[in-house]
Amino acid sequence: MQDQLFTQALTLVQNNQLQQAESLCKRGLQGNRQNVNMLGLLGVIQLKAGRLSEAENTLKNVINIEPRFAKPYEDLAVLHMQQQQPEKAAPLFKRATELEPRSGPAWFGLAHALKALGKMAEAQQALERSAQLSPAKQALQKAEQAWKQSDFSTARAVSNQILAREPNNIPALHMLAKIETEEGHIPETERLLKKVCELAPDSAKSMSDLARFYTVQHRHNEAVNYLQRSVDLDQTNSEAQLALANALLLLGLSERALQAYEAAAALTEAASSANAILGRAHALRALGRSDESVEIYRQCIKQDIRPAESYWCLSSLRTYAFADTDLKSMQQLRSVPECSTSDQVYLDFAIAKALDDKQQFDQAWRHYERANTARRSEVYYDGATVENDFNSIMSASVKRFTPQIENSTETAIPIFIVGMPRSGSTLLEQILVSHSQVEGTSELPYMLSLGKHLLTSADDRHPPPITRLSDQQIKEVGASYLQATLQHRPQGTPFFIDKMPDNFQMIGLIARVLPQAKIIDARRDPLDTCIGNYRQFYPQGKTFTYDLFELGEYYKQYKRIMEHWDVQLPGKVLRINYEELINNTENEISRLLSFCNLAWEEPCLNFHKTQRSINSASSEQVRQPLYNTAIGFWRHYENQLEELKDTFQES
Repeated sequence: MQDQLFTQALTLVQNNQLQQAESLCKRGLQGNRQNVNMLGLLGVIQLKAGRLSEAENTLKNVINIEPRFAKPYEDLAVLHMQQQQPEKAAPLFKRATELEPRSGPAWFGLAHALKALGKMAEAQQALERSAQLSPAKQALQKAEQAWKQSDFSTARAVSNQILAREPNNIPALHMLAKIETEEGHIPETERLLKKVCELAPDSAKSMSDLARFYTVQHRHNEAVNYLQRSVDLDQTNSEAQLALANALLLLGLSERALQAYEAAAALTEAASSANAILGRAHALRALGRSDESVEIYRQCIKQDIRPAESYWCLSSLRTYAFADTDLKSMQQLRSVPECSTSDQVYLDFAIAKALDDKQQFDQAWRHYERANTARRSEVYYDGATVENDFNSIMSASVKRFTPQIENSTETAIPIFIVGMPRSGSTLLEQILVSHSQVEGTSELPYMLSLGKHLLTSADDRHPPPITRLSDQQIKEVGASYLQATLQHRPQGTPFFIDKMPDNFQMIGLIARVLPQAKIIDARRDPLDTCIGNYRQFYPQGKTFTYDLFELGEYYKQYKRIMEHWDVQLPGKVLRINYEELINNTENEISRLLSFCNLAWEEPCLNFHKTQRSINSASSEQVRQPLYNTAIGFWRHYENQLEELKDTFQES
């Protein structure tokens, strides 16, 4: 009778019918108050119901009655973990594993308790022992083997079989996430990785895995959040620390990035890491500490730490001048058979810059051309897709973004600086940030990430998602954007800058969801713009810049969509021409400030004296007074630009 009652009660617990299970346990205990099975199950019920004090007393009673019964030690340890008391939980889990060495859950619990106590090596050993004892181990090995053979259907079927028995089996969830990623099911991948983090909130690896997913999706803000959690959980993990530093730098949070790089470099396994050393130099450069960054780049070259990349970093400073010995060293390095394709690209751009400075333009062009050709073969770019996306955006704008006057709840007013890269946008940003009411941020990804999936459609049969949203839902896009930007604007000034050039695609959306926002179009001579991009190596993005024809076509698409906004939203965008800004500086700055409803302030005219973090290719150039030598620079390469000139004459 007792065994039957226990079995019934256990089944009820497994079905989460706790009240009925408790009644059966109490009934069973009436005949025998020291029935350790019934008492132990009662303790589990009280634990699941959140009655921790009762559960603790019950489980301690079971241990007193039968001190060699492993399960109550394990359950009591789980209770202490819920109370954030790993120091009490760890010895109880350990005792459970001593009494029942083949208990996978006890080893798993011990691993988490040890992690919480900072005993990472012991925790890893316990985790590995837990995995070995899992009844799903052989099935997981089968799924892993199928995965390696690209047999995703078998890997999925096996993983689902495991999860049917063990819904919270973390390796099986990881396997499903890998399969979903491979098959392009991004939302499902995210859901699975988030579930793993919920199941293992003290697992640094789980946090890093989700952060890696967000990094691949260019969702760096979310990546930073999970990388920070990973680092907090395991401060000895140099890989996570470096990933955090890289993500912070990409977000323009240069001071925090520098701290993260230095923390990574302090770890033994990262002390000589090229990523940590070069990353620190990049952060110093962004913070305006160019002399220190140059010193690090030079040391890297001297110590043979990624010398090709270090030479390119020096060349990308733009204001740095190579000596003849540098040019000779780069040419020698470029000529060795062991020089990889990526290093050749770095060196060709750097050599071209050195020759450019010496006004040896024909020789420089050969290196620019060779570097861009090699780089173009490595990246994916489809001009037809770009044109289709722009068409979709413009079509959606006619339906949803007609000008409206509406009340705004914006706590700070964004000033968007848009346009083609290398058109003077960083200069405009530096001028505006020199104003006391304006805060600088970076090239923020948020408006693009919020807007892209709303404004484009996979084919002509499906309208963009924006057409299905209510006015309230559209307004929430603006609120989401402002929330995402908070970490970039600690000063809390009335205005802040978002200098993402590609936001020219989002002007209609910006006007609708952030009606008070100011939008500036940085415009420059098209040939100077294109040659400026062709001479610039972008380690990430800007895939349209490595072929002159594609560059010209992209510029035409940019101009086409800007003309659309001029018609659709007259007066919403202020166009500032780089050439006019150089030749009539004070008047153009006055026009810029007036458009933004900002009073004149003298520091805006002396913008080069403003100290701040700048993470762009023009960071050194805008820290010096204005110069006009960049105007008409394309003429140095006029003989190579006939096709590009024809492209603009046709438009």
